[in-house]
Amino acid sequence: ELSEVKAKANDNEQYSRRNNIRIFGLGEENNENCYDVVLRLCDELNLDVKRNELDRVHRVGRARNVTHSCSNPVHPRPMIVKLTGHQSKLKFMKARKHLRRNVSIKEDLTRENYELLKYVKTNSLKDVAVYTIDGVIMARAPGHDKPCRIYKKEDLATFKLHKTPPAADDKNKTM
Repeated sequence: ELSEVKAKANDNEQYSRRNNIRIFGLGEENNENCYDVVLRLCDELNLDVKRNELDRVHRVGRARNVTHSCSNPVHPRPMIVKLTGHQSKLKFMKARKHLRRNVSIKEDLTRENYELLKYVKTNSLKDVAVYTIDGVIMARAPGHDKPCRIYKKEDLATFKLHKTPPAADDKNKTM
C-alpha cells in the first residue's frame, strides 16, 4: 500500500510538470535574462513562441562564476522552462530535431522517472527505442507497432525487452 501511495505521489508530481521542459547546453553568461536566452533559441529554430507563453524560466543548480575563456570551458547549467500551455511544449518537442549538436531539449521528469528512464535505456535490448511522452516512459521493440509503457524496472523482463534475463535465485542450485 505504501508503494501505491508513492507511485500516486510520483504520478501527481509528474503531472504537475506536464508543461515543463529542460534545455541543456545553452551558453551561460553572468546576469543573463533567461527569458531572452530561450527566445533567441526560438528564433534560431524558427519557432513561433511568444514571451507570454513562457511562464517561468531559470537555470537549475548552484550558480557559478561564468568564464568565457576557451582554455577553461564551463558546462552551462540546464534551464527549466515552464510553459503556459501544452501546445507550447509540443512546439519545443517537435523542434528538437533541428537543434545544434550541443543543445538538447527534454521533458522535465521527476527524479524517480528520470532514474527509471536511465535504467531502461541502459538495460534494454540494443534495438529497443526508449523515449518519453508527457512524462511516461515508453519502449518499442523493432517490428512491433505498439510501444510498451514502462512503470517499473521489472517491466523490461515482462515485455521481453531486457538485455539479459533477470538473475535466477542461485541459492537453491547445486553444482
